[in-house]
Amino acid sequence: MSTLEFTPRGLLHLLFNGARAIDVVETAHKMGLLEALDGREATLEALSKRFEVVPGRLYKFLDCLESMGLVKRTQTTDALLEARYTAVPGLLAAAEKVVGPNSLERDREKYGWKELHGHLPEVRRGQ
Repeated sequence: MSTLEFTPRGLLHLLFNGARAIDVVETAHKMGLLEALDGREATLEALSKRFEVVPGRLYKFLDCLESMGLVKRTQTTDALLEARYTAVPGLLAAAEKVVGPNSLERDREKYGWKELHGHLPEVRRGQ
């Protein structure tokens, strides 16, 4: 299994954009894209045909996953449709645990954590 390494700036960037990042991962999981890339490589052309999506838009979507370090792209030519993608090991299982229907994270959303947002200094002081 590979490990992901983050710089402090990279990690903070991901945290700041967390809702958008989770939206991309959740969408990729729901549409079956993560399963399609789990342990195998596929071209942008094959993926766009399989999922009936516009290749240019799928390219940008995969670019989001790639920028998070969740998929790897191999491009041997300048042809966009020939770019090959594969998921990093463990991505499908991790996505299932975090954004899947039985996610512990979803269960945690039932708590009033959002009420604390922006008020942690006061909460620390017991207010």
